[in-house]
Formats: sequence, structure tokens, C-alpha cells
Amino acid sequence: YGTDWLAFGHLFIALFFIPAYKDPLCYLGNIHMGIVVYFGVFALALICGPIRGIPFYWQLIDGSFGLFALYPLWRIVKLSRELQA
Repeated sequence: YGTDWLAFGHLFIALFFIPAYKDPLCYLGNIHMGIVVYFGVFALALICGPIRGIPFYWQLIDGSFGLFALYPLWRIVKLSRELQA
């Protein structure tokens, strides 16, 4: 049951990136927020992992999911700045 809510949450968050895909200049704030969320995910994994007894290597794996999303988001910001110029 808990994984259903986790999947629902991920799908709901993904909806915020659809407008940014259609009009990246107008919704650049969504992309910036995605970058901020990455750092929050990584920090949360490193802070709450020891509290919950999660091994350090698993904390790094949890944080790496955000790392994979960071590059495309950064690339979108870079291309949007070029598009503005």
C-alpha cells in the first residue's frame, strides 16, 4: 500500500514538469525548483539515513536518483538561457 502512494507522489510531481517541457522560458521556475529539490533529496538521504539505520552506501544510492535528474534540469536551464539571448 505504501508503494502505491510513493508512485502516486512521483507521478504527481512529474506533472509540474509538463508545462516546463511545453514552454521552458515561461516555466523556468519549475526547473529551478526541481534543482533545489535534488539537493533536498540528497540532504534528506544523508541526514535521515543514519537515523533510520540505513547503510551509507544505500544513502548514496538514494541520493543518486536525484543526481541523474540534476543533469537534464541543468541542461534545460542552460538551453533556456541561450534561447532567451
